Amino acid sequence: MLDYPEEYLTEIHGYYHPVVHGGHPVIRSLMFVTSKRRFGPFGVEEGTPFRQYLEGLSVVGFKGRGGWYLDSIGIHYVEGSSRSASKTMLKKIQRKFQRIASVARSSKDA
Repeated sequence: MLDYPEEYLTEIHGYYHPVVHGGHPVIRSLMFVTSKRRFGPFGVEEGTPFRQYLEGLSVVGFKGRGGWYLDSIGIHYVEGSSRSASKTMLKKIQRKFQRIASVARSSKDA
């Protein structure tokens, strides 16, 4: 768990490589770097390295695909500081809840 808002993700890196000869590449290793600490590496550090710097971005989610192995990982982010991004995300969530409440009220009245 991160000590938000003082601690935030600054970098994600790792390695990808096929597990078997001729197979498709999978994520072999991941490391998460924050403004205060490092988490990992998780997995085997072999294959082709990759690195994603996150300075100036606020991570709001992850996506990925996998079966026996992690095939891919992606990052959902917004540009800007984490505090402004948090306020923006909070406003969006509040608007969605207001719409849901409005629909629920109108269906109840019908």
